[in-house]
Amino acid sequence: MLFLRAMIAWRAGDLDDAEADGHAVLDLAVAYGFGHLTPGALAVLVDVLRERDDLGGAEALLADHGYEAGDGDGVFHLFLLHARARLHGARSRWPESFADLERGLARSDAMGIRSPGFVAWRANMAFAMFLSGRIAEAEELGRAALVEADRYGVRRARAEALRVLAMTVATDRSGVAAEAVSEFAKLGARLEEARTLVAVARSADVVGTPEEVRLLTEALSLAERCGATRVAAIASSTMKSLGVRGRKRPMSGLGALTASERRVTTLAAAGRTNREVAQELFVTMKTVETHLAHAYQKLGISSRNDLRRALAH
Repeated sequence: MLFLRAMIAWRAGDLDDAEADGHAVLDLAVAYGFGHLTPGALAVLVDVLRERDDLGGAEALLADHGYEAGDGDGVFHLFLLHARARLHGARSRWPESFADLERGLARSDAMGIRSPGFVAWRANMAFAMFLSGRIAEAEELGRAALVEADRYGVRRARAEALRVLAMTVATDRSGVAAEAVSEFAKLGARLEEARTLVAVARSADVVGTPEEVRLLTEALSLAERCGATRVAAIASSTMKSLGVRGRKRPMSGLGALTASERRVTTLAAAGRTNREVAQELFVTMKTVETHLAHAYQKLGISSRNDLRRALAH
């Protein structure tokens, strides 16, 4: 259940919650010998670290658990292949990225997992093709991914395919882009919405227009709310090159706390122990400790007494 909640948080763009649950899953999997769950937990944590632009940390985590290369034969390994492919892409190691994506697609087919609702392999492969400069191939595979998503009725996979087409098609690009952004927004996938806004803002027919600044401003706001350093940095640096300064999410103070951190700190400040907070919120002790550690750092405090004063203030 913790793994599923971590995946939901990741797909929604709630990186802090995804990290907390991901670490809890990894700790439990190691402690109790649930080796089949380890790749799933690693997939979530690698994705979170990549979005925070800690590529070295993600690579070290994989190496620590023996997954810097190769794979296994369970369903959780599919998530790991997906995450590792995107990590390779962030390093521009395209041969390795495509190898993991192709391996994942072949493994899914062999396991009878045809729906892109599990992992949208073709849409992700098309996006990687676009990023690596293979534009014509990206458009062709993007169209195939859209057909696949519609066949199975998977809205997220459809939005991912539309994002590729918004960056590659020669006509009606703005209409396709608007549909992709709208679809991610309806799904509550804030991080993917931000990523799509950045991608569209960098397309040829938007660059240099007032629409570019509007898209980047919205993307920066969403990325900051998610704590997605990598996407936020791209949006921010592009805006800076245009002479525009974006308003960033506070990095400290009450405004920097996530929803989960607010829930935990409120209960802790009311006098509940970590164990009581964990029981009330249906989370692990490790999750409570992680949220409190993040909150203490953001608030510049070191104790529960300080926490009460900070929240009261």
